[in-house]
Amino acid sequence: MNRHFCAAVVVVVLALSSPALADWDGKGGRSSYPEEKANRPVTLGNGMVRVGGEIGIGFLKGREGEDMTMSLDLAYGVTGQLELGLGLDFLNRYAGTDSPEFGGWDVYLLYAPIKQVGLRIALYMPGTRAWYGNMASFPGVSPYTDFDHVENNKVGLEFSVPLRVVVWQNHLNLHGSIGWQMGFVHYDNMEIVGIKYPQGALCLSYGLTYNPMTLLWLDVTAETFMVVLGFPDISFHDRTQVPFSLTGGVTLLKGKLDLYASFRFANLNIPDGSSADPGDIFAIMLGASGQF
Repeated sequence: MNRHFCAAVVVVVLALSSPALADWDGKGGRSSYPEEKANRPVTLGNGMVRVGGEIGIGFLKGREGEDMTMSLDLAYGVTGQLELGLGLDFLNRYAGTDSPEFGGWDVYLLYAPIKQVGLRIALYMPGTRAWYGNMASFPGVSPYTDFDHVENNKVGLEFSVPLRVVVWQNHLNLHGSIGWQMGFVHYDNMEIVGIKYPQGALCLSYGLTYNPMTLLWLDVTAETFMVVLGFPDISFHDRTQVPFSLTGGVTLLKGKLDLYASFRFANLNIPDGSSADPGDIFAIMLGASGQF
């Protein structure tokens, strides 16, 4: 845990000292929004709109290619420092389902009082998906919630501080976040299987984005989710998940359109006593995002 926390602290220090975005205040909207992925700030510019969609195919061992997710994301730059967003996980097919189900939705507010650092508050609403982290829309991972019984469903809150630091203008940034997520999943006999109410997790993210040229970009991101509340009978090691993703993309139309493919591993931290390998649960995600 100390290693991951120190990595987050390093990103914070660099963010506060980075001069690369010093002249960008977002007031110019799309005209001043950087084309290079590595140069982009935490929030959208004033009046900008972002529309993104993603399809994921899961490769859970024994169910290769059978699981799928589809999601849609919308965001609006109210000002250069304030962004509002909506996310929809409108399709989720996983083991135990006969047909795709609605995954749920969330809304968020992102405020960046400093150009490299923001404060994000999100509300997660009911649906068939897990209650925290990237498990929420990972193909093949069974959720804790049941859309047929809304009173049992996940309603969650997230408070996080996203960070973005340009360390090599036009080519490289470091990004990360530190946050806390709460889940309020509750159903009959829940404690019999070792789950208590409410649930809570400390969430860390750290990665880098590299532009070898304006049109091409690569991103490597690792995350650490340490479940602190809700699973008292499970060891701390087994309550810690470490997702990892490798993404490659292209930027077209002078920064207005990003197309990408991502390889994502659900958890590199294998539970004690498990015969599974990190590659037993991975997914291929294909996505597009337009900024206008």
